[in-house]
Amino acid sequence: MQLNQYKIKLVNAEEIYHKTLLIEEQKESYLKDLQVNPQDFIALNELGILYIKMNKIKEAKECFLKALEIDPQFYFAHNNIAFLYSENNMFEEAKKCYLNALSINPQDEYTLYNLSVLNYKMGLVEEAIEYLLRVVKINPLNKDSLFNLGMLYQEIDKQEEALKYYLDALKISPNDFDVLSKLSDVLYILGKLSSDLNMLEEAKQYRIKALEINPEDYLTLCSLGLIYEKLNQIEQAIECQLKFIEINPQFTPSYFSLAQIYKKMDMLEEAIQLYQKLQQVNPQEFVAYHLLGKLYYEINKIEEAKEQWLKALQIDPLNINALCNLGMLYSTINMLEESEKCFLKAVMINPTNNKVFDCLKDIKIRQKKQKNDV
Repeated sequence: MQLNQYKIKLVNAEEIYHKTLLIEEQKESYLKDLQVNPQDFIALNELGILYIKMNKIKEAKECFLKALEIDPQFYFAHNNIAFLYSENNMFEEAKKCYLNALSINPQDEYTLYNLSVLNYKMGLVEEAIEYLLRVVKINPLNKDSLFNLGMLYQEIDKQEEALKYYLDALKISPNDFDVLSKLSDVLYILGKLSSDLNMLEEAKQYRIKALEINPEDYLTLCSLGLIYEKLNQIEQAIECQLKFIEINPQFTPSYFSLAQIYKKMDMLEEAIQLYQKLQQVNPQEFVAYHLLGKLYYEINKIEEAKEQWLKALQIDPLNINALCNLGMLYSTINMLEESEKCFLKAVMINPTNNKVFDCLKDIKIRQKKQKNDV
């Protein structure tokens, strides 16, 4: 295995060397052309592109500016210098250059698309959408623009519009993993909001197809598991989450999702074992101890619950939820002094929490009653 990897690295290094050599040869060729004809703005533009590939940004910028001095209407150079500005977070300068290019060629998809990306970087989502709408009006088969429209509409919570553009993108590219995944996302959101089982079934089918394309994508597995759970197809939901954990045992949310399913199904022993497995995988995962403590407490395993909450507090000594849970546990078994210590610490961490104050007050009343009884 190591030999194969090493061989691949050597091949890649050789490819990089030949590409670098080719770029150098092309650069020299353009420089010779420009010695003969310094007004060749096309050669200047091409040389600027080569300099970008060589990561010589200053030289690239100089080439594009010289090209524009010669021909201010050369929109390729406007686009290229806009790209440079955008990559260096000089967004206003980039926007000005793209708009110059657009004034020369208002129907250029490339410029409109890049203006959309730039506006999104600037936080102007509505403007980003407007530029993409212009792209798909010019070219209804521009899949990337359709896909981006879907994502932007999702971002502003216009799920119905997002669905339309994802479906359009899917017609062009039926086996696109990203489109299938996003389409499933939108249908899941809409189906969940409207309790529409047909939408949820559609979401499931698109997610299954995405998984066929990329069987090892654990996030797709997780999402499919959630859809199965929403459809009350519990066995399939459990199967997805277990496979997810097998592929990516370090991803803790999958343990919590599966544990919740086990609890709903009253499979408490499986839930306990799952939390214990997570503790082995990640011994510093606070929530694994905290939730296992809650589960033990719910089934009246008081000593086990106490042990888990004490371990949780070793990881996060200032966690109010764990302190209060432990305080309540001590109160339940009449260990009022220990309970008081927990609630006092919680009050010190958050003096404005009235519920904690009430619990502390109740403990003090009980302590006073105990003394009087004695």
